[in-house]
Amino acid sequence: MPSLARPLLVVSSALLFALSMAVAPPAWAKKKPEPAAEPAPAPEPAPVEVAPPPPPEPPPAPASVSNSSFNTTITFADGTSKAGHVKGVERTVDYSGDDGWTAETSKLKLSIEANGTEKAASWADVKTIVVTPGASMTDDVDCSYSSETTPWMYDCTLRTTSTATLKDGSKGAVSNRHHWRFTFDDGSTLEFQVFKYQVREQDSRTVEFGDESSENLALYTKLQDQIRRDVKTKIVKSITVN
Repeated sequence: MPSLARPLLVVSSALLFALSMAVAPPAWAKKKPEPAAEPAPAPEPAPVEVAPPPPPEPPPAPASVSNSSFNTTITFADGTSKAGHVKGVERTVDYSGDDGWTAETSKLKLSIEANGTEKAASWADVKTIVVTPGASMTDDVDCSYSSETTPWMYDCTLRTTSTATLKDGSKGAVSNRHHWRFTFDDGSTLEFQVFKYQVREQDSRTVEFGDESSENLALYTKLQDQIRRDVKTKIVKSITVN
């Protein structure tokens, strides 16, 4: 019986190539990945509201001085007066008040000169003080400047005759030039001068080296005019203590 030969499957190389292409595309035929999209920019942060700084705290009120107890009436050149019970007395540390005020007991004495002697008296010892300002702007007013400050400080001072009568009956001339400040029971204060009357003002310009004109003569005139006004209005003419 004849043997049956199995047919041979002959696959050509072309066919194999075609099949391989159908199964897996070559590397060059693969689709390139699309580039990743750029991330969207982050939104800008909302503006932060900055609270305004708190207003500065007001300076503390000066401590109320309470070191005295007497009644007084102070009369001014225009005829007005201030009367009341004084609970506090202060005096400038220096004549012009540049170094502030003091309530130190030993500094609160009036210097009273009589018959070549001088004694100290407290305000409670005073009965009256009468102030008579000089009448001549030429003879009774001294003007000067100080170059210790920049700009310079200008000063005009009116001479006065200030006579104190004390409660023990003695009399004399007040000789200390300090400014005084009384504090009354209602909290009001009064600053005044007893011996001599001083007005001051600092120049608005700074003197430079080589300036032809150093002194401000116009400022002297201004201060003298102020004294002329004050001698008719605000200069203390009398003080009564009881």
